[in-house]
Amino acid sequence: MQRDRRQFLASVGALAAATACDEPANPAAPKPSEPAPDRSPEPAPWAAPGTLDSLAFPGGVRAGDATSDGAILSVRTTEPTIDLLVMVAAADGWEEVARHDGLTPVEGNVQFELEALASDSAYAAVFLAGDRRSATVRFRTAIPSGGWRKVVFAATSCLGSADPSWASLAEIASFDPDFTLLLGDTVYADGSLTAEDYRAEWERAFANESLQALFARSSLIATWDDHEVANNWVRSEGDLLHTAVTDEQLATATTVFRDALPMRVGPGGNGLWRKLGWGVVDVFVLDSRGERSKGKIVSDEQLAWLQEELHASEAAFKIIMASVHVTDHYDLMSTGAADDRWQGYPAQRDALIAAIVEVAGVFVVTGDMHYGGVQRIDPEGGPAADRWEIAAGPAGSSLFPLSAVAQIGGDGVPAQYDAVIEDWTSCLFVADPGLGTLTVQFIGNDGGIRAERTLSA
Repeated sequence: MQRDRRQFLASVGALAAATACDEPANPAAPKPSEPAPDRSPEPAPWAAPGTLDSLAFPGGVRAGDATSDGAILSVRTTEPTIDLLVMVAAADGWEEVARHDGLTPVEGNVQFELEALASDSAYAAVFLAGDRRSATVRFRTAIPSGGWRKVVFAATSCLGSADPSWASLAEIASFDPDFTLLLGDTVYADGSLTAEDYRAEWERAFANESLQALFARSSLIATWDDHEVANNWVRSEGDLLHTAVTDEQLATATTVFRDALPMRVGPGGNGLWRKLGWGVVDVFVLDSRGERSKGKIVSDEQLAWLQEELHASEAAFKIIMASVHVTDHYDLMSTGAADDRWQGYPAQRDALIAAIVEVAGVFVVTGDMHYGGVQRIDPEGGPAADRWEIAAGPAGSSLFPLSAVAQIGGDGVPAQYDAVIEDWTSCLFVADPGLGTLTVQFIGNDGGIRAERTLSA
């Protein structure tokens, strides 16, 4: 895997090690077409004190929604009180920067917000119960406004049971991503009703070694799709294709979801749609599931927020993170299942597309449809025919036979689809503001690269 990593970084214009080490922390933007520097090197992984106790701390530690001066940590524990030890990377190893004692779990969960951290720095943390400990977590704080370097991030979705190894997660974790996008269906909690039901599904997922490896090496930015609550759930009356959920069930599922994957509360007050800034990259997290109503896939407030924030963003790369596809799939599958993606909500999709085409550097990253892909958001002649959506995953769910569907409906995969990966993969991205390029690799369970594309911002 280390060979693949070196080849990947070289392929996107990584600077030679001799010059990268001398690069200032936040240099002035270089000349156009000159690669931006890599992030500063980190020491070897921190060796935490104490004995790992996976029974007292099941599922590892999650770091979520890192900013330039903080991050939120979450852990499950059977202990009545626990302590938290936080370290920062230094030139010759790791230094203690904070200790927080006597943290009390709420229904077995501790969530703690770290504040006053240094920007664009590597941190490690561990929860302690005497001489026993949790798994460690490594994460980076975000690049501050005006910072200038490449950003390496990952994305995945749909952690189902068709391939329960989820091995591509461990592969992307080995790159120590600045952050990882969880695009929805991290658990398949269909049939759950109570908090105990939902927690059992999250604990089952967190027992997976590949997912634990990802938690240990990267902070998370998470949204949900349907299976965190119920299959194709709706608040209204259900039918053969949609599961009706009560307000009580939805509130329960939401609470457990937030406990499991720590996240900041966005302007909508629901903790889901929000913006995370990484200097040269802004991530716009959408909730394309929880606000659906007749004719609308998101609330008017969420759509207006996104339009305003896209136009206001000064980042070189604007990543719209959505659980379901924005791409117009009409030429591939007509209107089949269109109500489960943006295509089925034409008025709101038109408004979103208008914002995407008016703003430079916008890319859409999605999950849900169980194939990996690089696809134009609109077919030839459409307003967003020159804009790209990257479909990440699935990490383990049943594969969607896109090529077979294309043969049934026509003469094969339309030209709109530049790359189609019908395999279990997760994505690794390098955003280079110097070159103005976003490079994506689809990495399989064996660490092999199934496809690679470099797209211009």
